[in-house]
Amino acid sequence: SHATYARVSDDNIIITDATETVLNGFSEDFDTGTYWASGNPERFTISTAGLYLIRCAVQDISSTPDATLAWIKMQAFRNGSTLGVDYRCEFIANDDNMLPYVQFLYYASASDYFHFTLTQDRADNGTHSYDNIVMEIVSL
Repeated sequence: SHATYARVSDDNIIITDATETVLNGFSEDFDTGTYWASGNPERFTISTAGLYLIRCAVQDISSTPDATLAWIKMQAFRNGSTLGVDYRCEFIANDDNMLPYVQFLYYASASDYFHFTLTQDRADNGTHSYDNIVMEIVSL
């Protein structure tokens, strides 16, 4: 059998300080396995049990982090519960080279679904914009 895959992306999301935010503004780039649906834009849903490579990444930050942005954390969830798969970036002022990225292999059952969240800590309790967020899945 051939691998199926999907990629969805979001050009911009604004995260409020200390608030775990589900990444949900995605639109489809391509989807050969019908994993993504506009009715549930935050998730990939599995239709056939098997091994999958699932990843999510922030590829750019809208504005350069300043001294007020301390860290951001990305977490992965399966069926609404955390998988314990996360990545936390500690920031140095004016350095936007540390971007959150989570990738994992998972043997999923039919109807399992996966989504990701971002949380940030800012000294000024403000918001921050993140660009070019992608979520991808490949059947193996």
